[in-house]
Amino acid sequence: MKHFLLKLSIVSAVLLGAFAGKASADTGYEWTTVPNHILRAQLIDQLRTVQGNLVGDPVYFMIQDLMLQIEAAAAGDQYIWVDQALRACLILEDMFPPVVSHPAMFMKDKLSIIRNQILLIKDYPMHETHLTDEPADAGVNPTQTAAFLKYNSNFLNYKRQNALDALKTRLQPDECQVIKIYSSGFIFRTTDKTVGVDICYQEGFGTTAGLDDIASAIDILFLSHAHGDHYDKDLWRKMENKSKPIVTPWNILQDNNPNVHVLMTTAAGGHLHSGSTYYDTLGEVFDTQIGPSKITGIKSEQGDVACIVYLAETSGWRFIHTGDNSNVNVQKGFEGKYEAPDIVIDPIFQGIATLLGNVKNMLHKSQKPSFYINAHENEFHHTSDHRVSYRFMFNNTGALGGSPASIASCVLLMDNGESAIFRK
Repeated sequence: MKHFLLKLSIVSAVLLGAFAGKASADTGYEWTTVPNHILRAQLIDQLRTVQGNLVGDPVYFMIQDLMLQIEAAAAGDQYIWVDQALRACLILEDMFPPVVSHPAMFMKDKLSIIRNQILLIKDYPMHETHLTDEPADAGVNPTQTAAFLKYNSNFLNYKRQNALDALKTRLQPDECQVIKIYSSGFIFRTTDKTVGVDICYQEGFGTTAGLDDIASAIDILFLSHAHGDHYDKDLWRKMENKSKPIVTPWNILQDNNPNVHVLMTTAAGGHLHSGSTYYDTLGEVFDTQIGPSKITGIKSEQGDVACIVYLAETSGWRFIHTGDNSNVNVQKGFEGKYEAPDIVIDPIFQGIATLLGNVKNMLHKSQKPSFYINAHENEFHHTSDHRVSYRFMFNNTGALGGSPASIASCVLLMDNGESAIFRK
């Protein structure tokens, strides 16, 4: 079975932008504070890199104008560059949507290079070190923080509308649409079934607007673990009110609803007992079925929190979603026993190469590619030392860096609010 990326559903609109920042680092994972003007200069360098691959393209001159505008605007508002940066990111993502990169060509073919360099633009405004959910710092500039939050809100509103518009896409019987919501939140749509995984809508978009549309669209909601960036209590409640099934390793609302399928029971709050002993057996593989959807899961953990690694099939499409599984050894339970998935979702900091290696050893892998889609990058509500950048993803040998041979699947890199359609 072979799949091809056909198209991306991104709606053009009036572009609103970002926020102000002042953080950067060579590692790409832990961003250290640097002066605002230096970060602005680094952004311009990144735009210049993108421009260098577009000689002869009209976009070349658009980027040239943008760089001049950033320099000119800085004289009147030293933080406006952040708004300009994310406006540029939205425009360029629209012009250069996600592209499938095969292992031998990842970061080598022109479209792949351009797309990846555009994603790197987003690193700069997204790595403000002082946000409202981080410890107070005497050096914080309140004007800068206010601008940061204002511009980011506008940016997220645009991304949210992209995702909601994608839900209206008419699909053909052999197609599967993937919509990235925020961090590790994804929606998988076919003509007869829609599945949501780890959707944290309000934290991702900062509003409940459109949440009813999400709850109405989703037939089944999967949750990997009890961390606040992987579920939305209001979405959970809306799903319950509609008597739609929720599959989870814990019951957030503790109301014993028969539509809530609790597949892993742990100590109160979903945490482990002292001594890291589960009520359930770590590494245990289970199989179940809800309606037409087949579900296989491995009972695992993220630190002291129960986490399920899901392998699910709906309407003939198979996907793996690991949540934030930190015990990568348990993923070997899929090898040699289950058919390889069509789509693989894994955080960029959590052993991507290991998971792709597991997938390579699953049944029928040689007969079809699996598409890897990134998760958990540039997560807004994480502190800056845990807000993993695209730079980290491209440079880290455990992620997507290193030799092409380390990538066991095709790669499709998506930003929040973007969607892709696959066909069998």
